[in-house]
Amino acid sequence: MNIKYLLIFTFLFLGANSFGQHLELMDDKGEAGVMVGYGSYNGDIAPDVQFLKMNYGAFYKKQINEFAGIRLNYQSFSLNVNDNKSTNAYAIARGFHFQRNFHELTVMTQLYFNRFISGRKNYRFSPYLGFGAGLLISTSVDNSSNGSSKNQYPVIPVNFGLKYSISNHINVFAEYKQSFTTSDYIDHLADNQLFKNPTTGDWFQGSKSGKDNLLSAQIGISYNFRKVYGPDPIKQSKHKNTGTEINTKSSKSSKLNIFKLFKRK
Repeated sequence: MNIKYLLIFTFLFLGANSFGQHLELMDDKGEAGVMVGYGSYNGDIAPDVQFLKMNYGAFYKKQINEFAGIRLNYQSFSLNVNDNKSTNAYAIARGFHFQRNFHELTVMTQLYFNRFISGRKNYRFSPYLGFGAGLLISTSVDNSSNGSSKNQYPVIPVNFGLKYSISNHINVFAEYKQSFTTSDYIDHLADNQLFKNPTTGDWFQGSKSGKDNLLSAQIGISYNFRKVYGPDPIKQSKHKNTGTEINTKSSKSSKLNIFKLFKRK
């Protein structure tokens, strides 16, 4: 994806006005959500198979206006990949396998295609696009046919989602995310690296797939933190009118009317 167009898209949305946010007497301050789904990876091992594993995540978003926000994301990835599951004869003969668990921390934009206001009938649905940067951190689970690797990798995540508001505070969403990494060694086998099958003694190499990347598809639910604005409270007078005061005023008025009868024309 061309980074230049993504940056232009971001500036257009971040520079947008709130379009009468205060006229709605409310202001969405932020949003927190949880999500669950399946993740996989694209790399050198069994490149014709997607090894889907359950993953989960959470996020907090700071809302900038009705079109844009900034998200802090956490997501888990569990990978268990084996050449023997492939239909490719070369991959089956290679017989490489690895298992790794990751935590991914990222900061991303969330850019709505439509004006989005939770709970408002005409503004409760929108597709959205996001991208950002972060870090992929490997846990203690790291087993492979080819030894271990480093445990931290920079990532560039890009996602696309659909979001629907079911009440003033509650939203549901579905999104697809792809995290592009800066390494070809997440699966412990780089494109040009040779690997020796310990059973057959034959030498093999990677699948010329380029940098490894992670994929995920998830559904989730989120809660909007909202501030509601209202009119200023009506100021009450310090001294309340009593029945005595009303009677006094009416009495004075009646006396004046009586004296008017004796006035000469």
